[in-house]
Amino acid sequence: MIHRSKQLWIDDGIILNKISSLRQNYYIITVFCKERGIYKGVIQNDINQKLQVGSITNCKYYCNGDRMGYFICEIKYLININNLIYIKLTAILSIVKTIIKTSSERQCMKNSYNALYNFIKNLQTSAWITYFIIFEFNYLKDLGYGINLNESYHLKKILQNKITNISIDDIRKILEIINLYFKKNCFDPFNIKVPIFRQVLFDQLCEK
Repeated sequence: MIHRSKQLWIDDGIILNKISSLRQNYYIITVFCKERGIYKGVIQNDINQKLQVGSITNCKYYCNGDRMGYFICEIKYLININNLIYIKLTAILSIVKTIIKTSSERQCMKNSYNALYNFIKNLQTSAWITYFIIFEFNYLKDLGYGINLNESYHLKKILQNKITNISIDDIRKILEIINLYFKKNCFDPFNIKVPIFRQVLFDQLCEK
C-alpha cells in the first residue's frame, strides 16, 4: 500500500499505458518520465478515474523494497482521445506502442520526452504531423540511431524550425526514411513485430 511505502521521487510524466490489475480498483500504468525514463507502477482507480493514454502528469512514485511501486498522479494536461479524428488517434497510439516495444526501462530520454510533450500539446493543431516527425527523429537519436540529415533536406529544415509549408509528397519521403530506420535498427534485428497502429498510420500517411 502507498501509506506503507517510501516516496522515492517526483517527476513529470506522460501516460503510455493503463491496464487493469488483478486487484480490484487498481490499474498498472506505464509512465514515460522526463528525468527517469520508462517506469511501471500501480495506481488506485478511485484516485485517477480520468487518467488515460497521452495524459501529461506530475507523478509521485512510492516503493517498498523490490516490489512494483505505486504512483499518485496529478493531471496537468488531458486530451480526450475519444474525440480525436482517426489518424491522430492512430498517431498517438503508434508512438506509445513503439516506445513500449523498443525502449529500455528507467533510461532517461529527455529529448524524446520533450518532443512527445510538444506533439501531445499540438495534436489538435494543423501542424501535428510536423511534431510527430520531430518526435520520431529524437526518439531514434536517443536510441542511438540518428538519421543522417543529408538524406532529407526537408527533415533538416523541420528540425531547424525553418519550414512553414511542406507538401504531402515531402512528408511521405521523410516518413519513408524514418520508417526504414526504425525497421532496420529497432524492429528487424530484435525480431520485434511492428505495432499494428504504426503500420496502419504509415500506410495511411504514405499512401500515394
